[in-house]
Amino acid sequence: MPSTPTLTHTLTRDGSAQTLGIHGMVDFSNADALSRWLNSAVSTECTSLVLDLRHLDFIDSSGARSLIEGHRLAATHGVWIKAVGASPIVLRTLSLLGVTDLFDIAPL
Repeated sequence: MPSTPTLTHTLTRDGSAQTLGIHGMVDFSNADALSRWLNSAVSTECTSLVLDLRHLDFIDSSGARSLIEGHRLAATHGVWIKAVGASPIVLRTLSLLGVTDLFDIAPL
């Protein structure tokens, strides 16, 4: 039986800005965790959210869906969202899935 990929996060706050660091691999088996973290970060009283993807090794369409849903939720709360530090493979995946059309994603 295949094991679930490791996925962890960090959340830091500086005034009304938050940074959500994503660490590991996101796929269908754990994308719901990413959705919960995004929802929690956006639902607090913040005006901007930076997604730190420097330690994200892999993301599939399930993870991309979580990012899209997080972006939609952020828009309804008036939260500006940006992603930074995406590796070439993560950036390519997100680009192919149209996520880069929704918000800025800066490469490593």
